[in-house]
Amino acid sequence: MSKLAALEDWMRTTKYTGSVLVSATDGGVHEHIVLTPPSKKERLCHLKTEQNKSQTPDQT
Repeated sequence: MSKLAALEDWMRTTKYTGSVLVSATDGGVHEHIVLTPPSKKERLCHLKTEQNKSQTPDQT
């Protein structure tokens, strides 16, 4: 798995959003990946769904 694929996978699971900032300077072009954490509300919802998944017994 490439680093980018791993990062995208991690962002999906943690609900982070990312954007790439490109800045051109005298030294060349630089890319910065800015990660934005999910809002507290989204994190709580995500945690609850994760807990529900682990606590719910398989109904077969």
